[in-house]
Amino acid sequence: MKVILEKDTDLKNLEKKVNEHLERLDNEGGSIKGLTYAAESYPVMRGDKVTGTKIEYSVMIAYAPFIGA
Repeated sequence: MKVILEKDTDLKNLEKKVNEHLERLDNEGGSIKGLTYAAESYPVMRGDKVTGTKIEYSVMIAYAPFIGA
């Protein structure tokens, strides 16, 4: 089993990357074993003050590559 991990702060860009991976895996005959996603929020600091938050989205795709005859 292999894993693809993608991270981005823009959800639309991440969606595009994940869809490209899924399409490639489908075309190559790979079998998707699992898909996990998460969103994490980080504080943005300026000096000693918190000025906002930054959200980072991540997706992990577990798959088995096609082993053909």
